[in-house]
Order: sequence, then structure tokens, then C-alpha cells
Amino acid sequence: RSLAADGIPFFAYGAGAELFGTGIALTDGSALDGFGVFPFSTVRVHEHRVGYVLVESAIGQLAGFEDNASLWHLASDAVAFGDLLAGNGNGDGKHEGVRVGESIATQIGGPVLPLNPALTDSLIRAVAARKGFEYITGDAHAELDRFAARARDVIVDNVKHVFSRI
Repeated sequence: RSLAADGIPFFAYGAGAELFGTGIALTDGSALDGFGVFPFSTVRVHEHRVGYVLVESAIGQLAGFEDNASLWHLASDAVAFGDLLAGNGNGDGKHEGVRVGESIATQIGGPVLPLNPALTDSLIRAVAARKGFEYITGDAHAELDRFAARARDVIVDNVKHVFSRI
């Protein structure tokens, strides 16, 4: 919590992100305390939600795969990471993840960082700025971005054609 309060950027995904929230209510009725870095709590559920997910965020449109059995309840003052275009996200049908400054908690997998270079670059830029240097990309980076764009296009083309709950 002190690192987050000092502005250290965090990126947390899936069940790891849930531990960075305020707490987790488990299916057996017990609960786990979270680290309290992000302003949300988790309720684990029996229904498993899987499939492609599309999110519109401040960074741009992100694509990936979700595979979770939890609902995220954001605190009243929390800011969602993005708005759902497809998928289940936090379980409210509207939002995905949570963002605090440069820190992000999300359930987008797929793997989210290689599929979404803009997200990856934003995290690297935040760390670089904190360390006092500029993050600069080159031609090889642009080629990787083109590969990622092609992979995202496959997800966008198929987002409505996969199962979503098991």
C-alpha cells in the first residue's frame, strides 16, 4: 500500500488482482483480506465466465480473453479501467477492471500485454517517467505492434461466436 501511495505503478491481473483489492468473499462463505491497493472487493461465484472480451479504455480499445469466476464490486469513488464492448468484465455488464492513477487491475487475459501494445507501452512509459527517462520505440517495436493488431482483429471478428459461461 505504501508503494502505491508513493505512486509506484502496479499492473495486476486475474486472481492476483483480486488480492490487491480490499477483500475476497469465497464460495464457501469464508473471506480473505486483500492488500487494499485497489478500491474494489471480489465475490467468487460458481459460474465460470470465459470468452473473448473487448474494452474501450482511456488507452484505446483492448482485446483479450477472460476466464474467471468472480464479480468485482468497485467502491463508489473507484474508476473503472474501461467500458465493456463485449464480454463479462467485472460482472456488471458495463465495466472492466479498475484504475488508480497509472495502476491497473484487470481480468483481461489472452495474454493482455502482448495483444495490446498500447497498454504495455503506457505501463512502460509510467515506469520510465518515474525513473527519469523517456521510453522510445523503434522499427522492431512497430513490427510487433502489427502482429498484435492482426491477433486483435481475429478476436474482434470472433467475439460474438464463442461461449461465455460454463
